[in-house]
Amino acid sequence: TASAQQIIAVVGADNFAIQNLTVDGHTNGSQVNGIVTVQCTNGAIADCEVLLEEAHNYGIWLVLSDHIDVLDNRIDGFARGT
Repeated sequence: TASAQQIIAVVGADNFAIQNLTVDGHTNGSQVNGIVTVQCTNGAIADCEVLLEEAHNYGIWLVLSDHIDVLDNRIDGFARGT
């Protein structure tokens, strides 16, 4: 199986900010994770909108990261009602 990709990836950063962005994985039906940090410290992810498909994905995923503020974001996974 193929591993999920990400739209925005931050790797090994210190003192970073991701803010006021729309991350769209829904329009083209992409099975992706929205915003991912890996081994990062002292950052902020704020005021972003993450649009994803219904499949198992992470809107904002912090992997081995410390002291990351995640504030006032909107995640929409487009889950369909039954």
